[in-house]
Amino acid sequence: PLVPIDINAFGDSATVDLMDAVLSMPSLAYRGRAVTNFYGNYFAVEYSQVGPQYNSLANPYLVKNKREFSVSDKLKLLQNRLMLTMGYKHQDDDILTTVENLKSQNTMSLGINALPGPGLPTLNFTYRSIDRDNGIDKRIPLTDSTSTDNRQNTHTNNIMVNINHRFDLIWSHSLSGTFVDVAKKDKFSDRADDFVDPAMSTQVINISLTTRYTIPLKTSFNFTANSSELSTGPGQRGTQDFLTTNFDTEYPFFKNRILGKVGLNYAQGSGLVDMSWIGFKSGLKWKIFDQFSVKIHGEYRSKKTGGFKKNTVIARANLEYSF
Repeated sequence: PLVPIDINAFGDSATVDLMDAVLSMPSLAYRGRAVTNFYGNYFAVEYSQVGPQYNSLANPYLVKNKREFSVSDKLKLLQNRLMLTMGYKHQDDDILTTVENLKSQNTMSLGINALPGPGLPTLNFTYRSIDRDNGIDKRIPLTDSTSTDNRQNTHTNNIMVNINHRFDLIWSHSLSGTFVDVAKKDKFSDRADDFVDPAMSTQVINISLTTRYTIPLKTSFNFTANSSELSTGPGQRGTQDFLTTNFDTEYPFFKNRILGKVGLNYAQGSGLVDMSWIGFKSGLKWKIFDQFSVKIHGEYRSKKTGGFKKNTVIARANLEYSF
């Protein structure tokens, strides 16, 4: 803008407070942060703002027209074996004094990290609660008989639990399990029948196991199940389930000069889209010199969707040189 500060803030007949005029400058960006660390308690407060007309040559992807305030606290207990993280963040676009419909988002988070000690599993728990509002609480009339519904007021709960454990049982194993649950709901109940419901829910379970044997053999197994419910159109909802699994093996030859790999992949989906997919892959990496190596990869894929079947064969060869 030609005048970065609202001129109505100057003079004896000023109609805008000078402090409000400075904080509402459209080409202004600033950030302030205060941190304190005492008795294992890491407490931080941060405030930032990026005006809608602010341009950054260093970061062209910087999100504009956003004001943010956050408070976070990380507490370490039991000789750092248990860590609690709590946080609150508020975001809005209330920068200019001409904003009519204030868009805002409030996020509350809680994290628990447990590290009991060597030989014991570790636990990570994360919970996030997100409330989003676009400042519109009424339907907008278009004519005497029609109107449009631009209201947005949603609540989302996000839960993630992850467990990792390394143990020896004949061989050396690394086991990991993850559960994710996301539920989003619309706070408005008086929607029209032709409204596309933004509510959705997703549950994901993942289990992975990596095993190293007494011989130089390594195997990896991964299993993922995903179930989702979402809107497919005005007044319509549908479910989609996915199951994917893969098994990979690695074995070195000739004092690790050649690394052979073999794998099997499988996926199946049901619900809105019915599909199945299976693949076989193999390859090797030949280390000719310390900096020079050759990679050869081959893969066969067979995919079936809606009664149609498609087979694909892939072959690749790469030369790599490290400086």
